[in-house]
Amino acid sequence: DFDDESGLLVLRQIDGGVSVVDANADFVSLHSFPEMSGPITLDGPRDLLMSVSPVDTVLRIVDLRDGSVIADKAIDLSTIGEIASIDSHCLSTAKTRHRITRACLRYRPPKTNRSI
Repeated sequence: DFDDESGLLVLRQIDGGVSVVDANADFVSLHSFPEMSGPITLDGPRDLLMSVSPVDTVLRIVDLRDGSVIADKAIDLSTIGEIASIDSHCLSTAKTRHRITRACLRYRPPKTNRSI
């Protein structure tokens, strides 16, 4: 994920985590989040990173100015299925950092056993 205005670039690491670098400052490393193995999205104008943990089923919002966790919200994946991606436009238009809705998540419906 890249935000041209802020110069923030999020890179997926070989181990599955993510790194945040400043592309406008010779790609200097700003943060590393080895635990963020699921879908992520960047809100560069507000310096936020949003991730969904497939292990802990938690939606996490991180302030990239200092790397602190702003919010952790439990998600019941049994009702919505596997999270495929996070809608960065939805994140950037949320009125507050804590007002992120299920509509921001793009998901694959749970698999069902259907006989044909």
